[in-house]
Amino acid sequence: LALHKGGVDFVLAFDNYNADMAGFLSVDRRNGHIDQVVVAIPYWGRGVADQLLTEARRLSPNQLKLEVNLDNAAAIAVYNRHEFTKTGEGINPNSNRRFAVMEWRADSR
Repeated sequence: LALHKGGVDFVLAFDNYNADMAGFLSVDRRNGHIDQVVVAIPYWGRGVADQLLTEARRLSPNQLKLEVNLDNAAAIAVYNRHEFTKTGEGINPNSNRRFAVMEWRADSR
């Protein structure tokens, strides 16, 4: 299910068997920025993140970019699998945690 609000798309993934929300993603199709990718713990490793990122790529077919905490190895592995590359680093001023900036571009394929 996809919802659209002011240039930002919210993609919701539900379990076909029990209608539980398995995850969601928000992407600004104007600049390809993914603000949130969330997968519920029971759905980790079941392809939900892959489906969400595939839909994000459909909504923003030229580029995607996001920030991910450097200590989140599982998420970084998913983004690497989807051909994202690390383009920078920073420190979150709210949490003081280090993050990587990762980007995918259609022209880099």
